[in-house]
Parts: sequence; C-alpha cells; structure tokens
Amino acid sequence: MKLPSLRNIERVVRMVPVVKDFLPDNQSGLNSLINESAYKIKKLEDDLHDKKAEICTLRFKIKDLQHKTKLLQDQIEGLDLIWPQEDINHDKIR
Repeated sequence: MKLPSLRNIERVVRMVPVVKDFLPDNQSGLNSLINESAYKIKKLEDDLHDKKAEICTLRFKIKDLQHKTKLLQDQIEGLDLIWPQEDINHDKIR
C-alpha cells in the first residue's frame, strides 16, 4: 500500500472549507503558519515584559506614596502635640 505524500495531504486539507480559512492562501505551505505563530509569541512576550515593567514602576510609586503618607502622619501627630484638636471649638470659628 502506497502512502500519500505530504503535498497530496496538504492539497486535500486545503479543499476542506473549515480548514481552508485557517491555512494561508500562498503556496509557501505550513512554514508561513509557523513564522506567524513565532511572531505572535514574540509579540506576546514583549507585551508581557512591558506589563511587568509597568508593575515594577507602580510598586515603586506605591512605596513612595506610603513613605510620604507616613511622613504626613508624623507631621500631623507633631501638630497635635503642639495644638491638640480638643481645644478647637468649631462653633466659634463659624
């Protein structure tokens, strides 16, 4: 029994309407699909790297904001020692 060649199999697969939409139109064969997939994988890896860099930047911003918040809380506590909140009568100010 003679086995069909890869070229004949590819021709038959291209004739099936469902598969026809997924295969490239040119005659370069399945290599173009492999190259296209490699390009998509590379693009996804680049996008992932960009997102990781963005996350790292946001972590630094969060740490900076936490530090600034701590400094402001310390300043507020220092003001409370000098001028306690209980001594302020808000009715007299209005």
